[in-house]
Amino acid sequence: MRIIYASCLISKQKNKDLFKNNTYAGFQVQKFHQLLCNGFAFNKCDIQILSALPVTRKNCNKMFIKKSYEKEGSIFYNYLTVINLPILKNIFIILTAMIEMFKLAKCKDNVFLIADCLNQSVSLGAVIASKILRIKSIGIITDLPDFLSDKGKNRFNNMIITMFDNYVLLTDEMNNYIVNNITHKNKPYIVIEGSVDYTILGETEYKKYEKKVCMYTGTLAKIYGIEYLVKGFIKAKVLNSELHIYGDGDFKNELIDLCQKNSNIKYFGTKPNEYIVKEQKKATLLINPRPSNEEFTKYSFPSKNLEYMASGTPLLATDLPGIPDEYKKYEYIIENENVDGIANMFRYVLNLTDKELRKKGKMAQKFVLNTKNNVIQTKKIMEWLSNL
Repeated sequence: MRIIYASCLISKQKNKDLFKNNTYAGFQVQKFHQLLCNGFAFNKCDIQILSALPVTRKNCNKMFIKKSYEKEGSIFYNYLTVINLPILKNIFIILTAMIEMFKLAKCKDNVFLIADCLNQSVSLGAVIASKILRIKSIGIITDLPDFLSDKGKNRFNNMIITMFDNYVLLTDEMNNYIVNNITHKNKPYIVIEGSVDYTILGETEYKKYEKKVCMYTGTLAKIYGIEYLVKGFIKAKVLNSELHIYGDGDFKNELIDLCQKNSNIKYFGTKPNEYIVKEQKKATLLINPRPSNEEFTKYSFPSKNLEYMASGTPLLATDLPGIPDEYKKYEYIIENENVDGIANMFRYVLNLTDKELRKKGKMAQKFVLNTKNNVIQTKKIMEWLSNL
């Protein structure tokens, strides 16, 4: 099986070359696609990455980046030429993605296009070429465009979604929404919530902090519950505890003010994912306070939860409707999603014994590594593709 994977995915070396000062904030997107591509490669799939470099005028001062190729392990990267100017960049990527797609798909036998639908330019160019070449196309949809900010872009993105033959989705509810509001017809799809790295079990164990460290990583947006989290922690007043926060967003300035008033709340800004993962293993508790009453939560599965569970540190999270029941017994659930409810859960969980907390974390880790690792998840996709 041969897969042409259209996205913004870049190799570790390319990431270092382009973003030496770690200004690129899209590491979660990179991690999602990297895990899938590594899984495909492990399953002996010929994987070709058709990559639109994730550069903008804000994160890269280069005006022109010429086309290049790279091999990392058994994965081939085909980096499209970039003219780093608004609008012109997108038009050029659409055209060059089409051209490169024709080159990569010369042999049509058992070839599939998989594309990140939210990466509009490269996915549009690739899917147009796939229609001409009569290659089956699969769109990966990690968020529904209608729940993103720019309505004009959303309509364009929805148009791109309709062009794909099949979909990889995060939840079944996503398909219901797509059928009723975007495509208006059923198309084959498979649900893959995400994946974790199968090599995690061989990684180094880190000694836990002496203090009870609670940790949040991600977007500092009130819509994701960060305000309730911080104020709930303050109200809990658990002895010998700290709250460590990483990320950026509209709550940042208010968070800095709260840190100045509360010495046990520490804000570390943004850090590379490798650093974050190590810190997660050293923490006592990892938290995702995303409110469950927001409509978009039916159509999403936070990759943060999988990353948290893979660390072996227990997870405290809300009962999101998009998360299957099989995950629930491996989490501590925030039932009352307000300051008092979160404060009560902090008091409860942080007063459990180290043995109880370790058992909960390790059970969750075993579950995701045995059932949701990237080798297993991509094997499911490949078996599904073989039957299309």
